Amino acid sequence: MSSRMRRMLLRVTPFVGIAILCGSLLVVQSGINANLANFAGSGIRSAFISFLTGTALLVPTSLKGHKSWKNGLISTFEMIRDDKKDILMFCGGPLGAFFVASGVLLSPLIGFALFFVAVVTGQLLMSVAYDFTGFYYTERQTVSIIQLTGVVLSVGGAITFQGDALANGDESGVLALIGVAAGAVIIIQSSFNKRLSGALGSPWKGALISFIIGTIALFVAVLVETVITNLSTEDILVGSRWWHYLGGPIGAFVIGAGFILVPTYIGFVLTFASVVLGINIFPENFGFFWGSALSLSLFLFSSHSLFFRRKREREKQRKKERKRERKREKEKEREREEERAEKEERQREREREGQREKKRERKRERKRERKGG
Repeated sequence: MSSRMRRMLLRVTPFVGIAILCGSLLVVQSGINANLANFAGSGIRSAFISFLTGTALLVPTSLKGHKSWKNGLISTFEMIRDDKKDILMFCGGPLGAFFVASGVLLSPLIGFALFFVAVVTGQLLMSVAYDFTGFYYTERQTVSIIQLTGVVLSVGGAITFQGDALANGDESGVLALIGVAAGAVIIIQSSFNKRLSGALGSPWKGALISFIIGTIALFVAVLVETVITNLSTEDILVGSRWWHYLGGPIGAFVIGAGFILVPTYIGFVLTFASVVLGINIFPENFGFFWGSALSLSLFLFSSHSLFFRRKREREKQRKKERKRERKREKEKEREREEERAEKEERQREREREGQREKKRERKRERKRERKGG
């Protein structure tokens, strides 16, 4: 392995590891929330409780940051005042609520494997679109043929792995499309939360605001559901265990660390390719695991090539800039030399003029003497 490859791996491996962990935790979170729904009475209530516990966890973690809350909020509203499009920063919470609710409601209907294969497909397609277009203030990154090949392998593996379920002709196909939308929503939410976190000065502050808004949205959904379906609130959460409430804290970590912090350093495509691998570590998705691992390897190889190509481009740019700087210095030095030469020439001209004036004065003086004699 070349030294350049080692340097690249040392640079991206910690972030890839975090993203893989976040992918695994997404599966765990959905399982926990689906179990909690049995005690809460509905999937919407389970998602609300998950967001509420996540919000509680994020309160102490959001106290630190290079900006105070006051300065962060001032910066946020100044950004919105300058560009109305920045109001979308506050939409990350409802989008996150949609994903969590989708996981709770769809997983029991179509199975965890098909749901997360659909999520994976949505994530990869939307992450490529984000890196290619630089949508909503995200840094535009080169999407190589190798990366596109990895996406095709992952999506193709997803369809192959769940082909029987999709070919049954029942509602699984339609529900799987909702799962694809949920996966795409994660990427969109990530860009909104990333922008909000930049304004507030901390990924955890951005995650907290997102969770608060998502909790409010789910609370309204719970009220509407209770009124429409006349759902009973008796014996709610009776018999639940402590681990049923870990979905929120897990979601808080995934949003703050995986979906806001990591894409800043390695881009959306590599981040969510790693998330895909984390999702497919679990045995029920294991048939899709090796395709994901191959895709991630392709992404890493491509990122290695892109990283050092960009490095070479930056070095060339710096060389060009240094060359232009030397050229500017030479031009300035030449201008200074010309200015000094002009100044010296003017000085010499004044001296010659002074000498001529003295000669003329002496001539006039001699003429006066001859006239006086």
